[in-house]
Amino acid sequence: MALHHGQVFSKEQIYESVFGVFGESDNSVIVEHVKNIRGKFALSKEEPIKTPLTIIKGNVELLGETVLDQEQMLYQKYIIENATQIEGYINKLVELSKSETPEALAVKKVAVKNLLDGIHEQTSGMIIKKNIKLTWQEMDLASVTIQADREKLHRAIMNVMGNAVEFTPPQGTIAVAAQKGIGN
Repeated sequence: MALHHGQVFSKEQIYESVFGVFGESDNSVIVEHVKNIRGKFALSKEEPIKTPLTIIKGNVELLGETVLDQEQMLYQKYIIENATQIEGYINKLVELSKSETPEALAVKKVAVKNLLDGIHEQTSGMIIKKNIKLTWQEMDLASVTIQADREKLHRAIMNVMGNAVEFTPPQGTIAVAAQKGIGN
């Protein structure tokens, strides 16, 4: 799937791109896709992955015991939050690699504004080094909720935002707009 400036993707297009199916109804194809990925990515030991992360978290926490200015405290907060998130992903990957069945979705009511606020904050931390401008627009989302697996949806959107940051040139702009759909 090629990305173009201002392009909007439907849920069906995303499913087709990720899983090779149109829509979410063909769960057997998705289950098979997850099994194939699991077979290609088996984690036998998590320690070689976790050790550098533990060192990073420990050193960043030690920095917190020194005198930091406001900007440095913000960077420290971003590092700790994201290292903790990566640690959670590693734990999930280890669980998935040991499991024979695909992980079930933990579908619950998700407040869209709350989800997007967290993504906005994380993305704001990612763009600083490249001096990228982020325009973020949310319309009519204060009371909007959806049924979703919050963790997986957050991870998927952060993947998209990470790609946007990676492929946007320095001094470029990333524009995000979200609004309540008609009838939703």
